[in-house]
Amino acid sequence: MVSRLRAPTATGVVPQATWWSPREVQVTNERWCREPPAYSARKPALLQTALPSGWKTRPQTLTRDFVYKHASDKNFIVATYINHKRLDFAFTMVRHLVALQQPHYIVGAMDLPALEGLLSKGVNSFYINSGLTTEDYGWGTPNFRKMGLHKVQLVLDLAKLGVDALTVDADAFMLLEPWQFIRRYPRADVLMSSDMLHTTLGYNHTGLEAQGGFGPDFNIGYIFIRHTAVEFVQNWRDACFRSPSAWDQQLFASVLRRGGQGAITKKNLLPMYGQRASPVPRAAPCSRACCRWRSSRRGTPSS
Repeated sequence: MVSRLRAPTATGVVPQATWWSPREVQVTNERWCREPPAYSARKPALLQTALPSGWKTRPQTLTRDFVYKHASDKNFIVATYINHKRLDFAFTMVRHLVALQQPHYIVGAMDLPALEGLLSKGVNSFYINSGLTTEDYGWGTPNFRKMGLHKVQLVLDLAKLGVDALTVDADAFMLLEPWQFIRRYPRADVLMSSDMLHTTLGYNHTGLEAQGGFGPDFNIGYIFIRHTAVEFVQNWRDACFRSPSAWDQQLFASVLRRGGQGAITKKNLLPMYGQRASPVPRAAPCSRACCRWRSSRRGTPSS
């Protein structure tokens, strides 16, 4: 493929958005386009796999043995969940993770047809038995709210099993290997995205957002929780089950902010949740995450 350095932006012209590469590739004899990022390359296919014996009558559930079989030696795992309607979402995520050489993941099947589909492609999967429809839940519907209860229960179950889990909605893309980012913040108990639409520290910044990044709504499409924050997760779970028609994301923020917060640290970690479990918002740059990361830090910051 023919490529070249892209021409500089003309004086007085607003430059285009941030791109992965400063190069262009030729797509026809006369037309050029920006060089695509590495994550846009074709992903390895998931191979057809024979269904394990007893998969339907004795399906695999979320057990300690199952989780630690797939967790990394750093106690890290990626978790998501889908129903049959969104099976292709899980396949996309798994193919991205495989391409990123991140094999430490599990996928929860909300119904048996979803479990069959996952197992048939060799996906590390377990059965949730939600009792919900195999069709689209529909945002904000009763099924959507019930799905949220299964999500928070999954997050709590993983924390109680002692694993540090990045729980991701299946419609979210994993374009970069997540552990390399998370490992930079060993004192962060909770990392989450937010609905902030701009960066507080510039688009070349690779760390968490500054204090101004804590104002927008927290978004739990991406949520990393260490097992050390199990008390917070238990209270979040209990709040969700007390108010099953409420939005789990709003309750997450409400419980997290309970009891006030401490002073932001040099790494932009903010002790919250009464400064006990200390969830701290931390946001990655727009070039790193479509949503902002938030995080939490154990204990109060030293003076």
